Amino acid sequence: MTAAPAREPAPRAQPITVLVLIPSIGGYWFGELLAGLTREVAGAGGRIVLVQTLEAGTRNGEVGEPGLVGDFATPVAWSEVDGVVSIASAVSASYLRQLGAAGKPVVLASAAMADFDAPVALPDNRGGAMSAVEHLIEHGHTRIGFVGNLAQPDVRGRLAGYRQALDKHALAADPTHVFSAPDNARAGGVRAAQAVLTTPNPPSALMVATDRNAIGLMRTLTDAGLNIPRDIAIVAFDNIEAAAFATPTLSSVNQRFDETGALAGRLVLAQIRGEAVPCTVFTPPSVRIAARESCGCATDAPERAQFAGASTDLLRDELHSELSAALLTDHDAIGGPQNGAVLAAVHAAEHLLASGDDVTAAQIRLLTSSMHRLAPRPDLLRRITGAMTQYVERRAGMAQPGDGAAVAGPARISAALWRLQAVAFLRQSEANGAALDEQFVVDAGLLDADPGGLSWLVGTRVRAGALALWQDSPALLRIAGTYDPAGVLACPVGSTTTPERFPPATLVATSRSADRDVCVVVPVRTKDRDWGLLAVVGQIDTAAARETYHHWAALLCTSLESERLQEAVRKSALYDALTGLPNRRLFLDRLEQSVALWHRCAMAFAVIFLDLDGFKAVNDT
Repeated sequence: MTAAPAREPAPRAQPITVLVLIPSIGGYWFGELLAGLTREVAGAGGRIVLVQTLEAGTRNGEVGEPGLVGDFATPVAWSEVDGVVSIASAVSASYLRQLGAAGKPVVLASAAMADFDAPVALPDNRGGAMSAVEHLIEHGHTRIGFVGNLAQPDVRGRLAGYRQALDKHALAADPTHVFSAPDNARAGGVRAAQAVLTTPNPPSALMVATDRNAIGLMRTLTDAGLNIPRDIAIVAFDNIEAAAFATPTLSSVNQRFDETGALAGRLVLAQIRGEAVPCTVFTPPSVRIAARESCGCATDAPERAQFAGASTDLLRDELHSELSAALLTDHDAIGGPQNGAVLAAVHAAEHLLASGDDVTAAQIRLLTSSMHRLAPRPDLLRRITGAMTQYVERRAGMAQPGDGAAVAGPARISAALWRLQAVAFLRQSEANGAALDEQFVVDAGLLDADPGGLSWLVGTRVRAGALALWQDSPALLRIAGTYDPAGVLACPVGSTTTPERFPPATLVATSRSADRDVCVVVPVRTKDRDWGLLAVVGQIDTAAARETYHHWAALLCTSLESERLQEAVRKSALYDALTGLPNRRLFLDRLEQSVALWHRCAMAFAVIFLDLDGFKAVNDT
């Protein structure tokens, strides 16, 4: 494994633009990768053009699922970008080789390709899994199993780490203790739990490849009467927010995917600056275990014993690192006003904990208010509140039994932090409601307006947009409509362009790095027809699994097809199918209109009759 190259900004006439190829936009996994990548590029003053490579109407599926790589071959924005990040199996190796031949540096994220050499940003799957297994071994377990969706490359890496850890400690790797999950979600964990319950010699502990698998698995095992961790201990991977709210709370490898996305961003920026980056695997900083109840690390006397030898300085440094990783754009060089706010929050927490039972409600409110200011977005607030809560609980675990003053104060702080966590979830719920309202606006707009005109984007959070439909030539696009409330797009409706120059540079320029906007391009196509490309400037909701822009493209396809069919019906009713000439119905309609105008305002008209001898015989044959 290789460390990421240092980032040294270099002056440029134009902002750096990075093309990101990704099969899906919604959901936790993709959302986290994009969040880290976006903040890294934005931190360098750059911009992102994000191209979703699965066509509208296609099921997103699991990453690594066979057949997930689509046939996307459109050279979107190739002339407008400086470098490329391809996430998972977004495009084929052939597509990436063409980009490389065009002089664009390419970085792979979360998945290597056997037939394409490039720098690869991967989470430390092997090391994280080894840490999880060794944590279970420290609890005294020797029969340790594995659960995961083996179709996914990340999970196969975690399985390799599981086996390596067992081999390191001279423990047998029982093949009957490897349980396959059909997906990475809770449903996959439920299926795996059923296999665990029916195995003749079940393991005493499980290393589960994803938290979502683990949550479904734990619920099924406890419903069957097993006690976790007494009957079977569990450590999972990803440390998603739901892990802290599971029953029991889930111990998990704290390897966030936003760090992998940020690492990919640093790698591509380094190549754009002209630095030599080897075609090898890079991983984010080392992982650690977020120890909770499911592995046997409970929040009672045993946990106090676990933290008794810990250093308060170490816990403080870990908190600072956790908050910085969530809020800052660069993990290697932290500085500036935001770092000062992070340090202030850490010192405020230390001061409150040092006050013991003398801490006041006003002091606690001051801490929670500073965290509100530190993270105005619900997702960030949840993350830093979770980190602060864990820090307070671990510090409380270091107190000696019988020291009431040292326990009562942290308990009050923890209660306030849990209330703050609830506020963050409420704000996220409100944001989800606003997203549903926005979807209603789009639905209604596409029903009532010209779909190609993009007036249906009015009332959404989109900053600007452009729709380009294919001309007769497969290499030429016509701008069918724009959404330009600021009046800055220099791409008039009806003008033509090539896919290499779409989206227009003026549209990409409307994205604001400070707001972490991205220009998202989605294919407007179904399995039967390729209409063109839709580009919008907006933000990616990393907290929602809903494929917003993908869904808009699917609705747009339906509206365009409906409009086409209506035009076809109208034409077939009024024009002769063979000759294309107006038929009797259209003639009578125009004649009625002319007669009506004569009666209303005496507007003169004439009828010319042309008799073509033998035309019926020609027409019939």
